[in-house]
Amino acid sequence: MSRIGAIKRAVRKVVRGDATGSRPHTVATDVPFGAWFMAIFLDFFPDEGSRRAAARLVALGLVAAAPTGLSGWAEWARAAPSTQRVRAVLVIGGFLGGYLVSVRRP
Repeated sequence: MSRIGAIKRAVRKVVRGDATGSRPHTVATDVPFGAWFMAIFLDFFPDEGSRRAAARLVALGLVAAAPTGLSGWAEWARAAPSTQRVRAVLVIGGFLGGYLVSVRRP
């Protein structure tokens, strides 16, 4: 039981940024947003290669959103109640953005 507890504490330190001194959520948000913005840029080009690349970037953004959300949740859990309300709005916006980006375009 103590070994599992030690593993949980180690994971918690990494997710909260205690082990590195910087919060991983701040850096992790760049991956999904960067992938989605690049996919939007590629939508301006009508060729098939750009469409495939855009689809892969959307998938990359959706896969990267999971660990980003986990690290954001770890930060949210430690925040003050007034800050938690603001962050709840950001979470809703993130889910909405992820859904809108993943909707199949003609």
